[in-house]
Amino acid sequence: MVAPNRRPGAAGQEKNPHIAPMTDDPADQSESRRILERVAHDSSGGLAGASVMARVVQRSKSHMTAGDADRDDAIEVWGTRIGRVLGLGLVFGLAVWLILHLYRG
Repeated sequence: MVAPNRRPGAAGQEKNPHIAPMTDDPADQSESRRILERVAHDSSGGLAGASVMARVVQRSKSHMTAGDADRDDAIEVWGTRIGRVLGLGLVFGLAVWLILHLYRG
């Protein structure tokens, strides 16, 4: 029979050799904090927080609305938007042409 507050086999168990002992080394602690902060950032909307499709849609939306252009220069913003829409139209047009060309033989 086992005592109520003791687990079977708890007495005399050795430490797991695969787990490194905790240290008070400041370099190790700062490295651990840096890793934890990166994981928190990545999981809260950084790299892994959003789905792949959501990131692709957001990136495409930002690209097509000239999110990287200088907002103080209206001509640059509108020129970038028009150029990107024309480029997208050209890509779709070429894709349709290629499909029709391959379909007709």
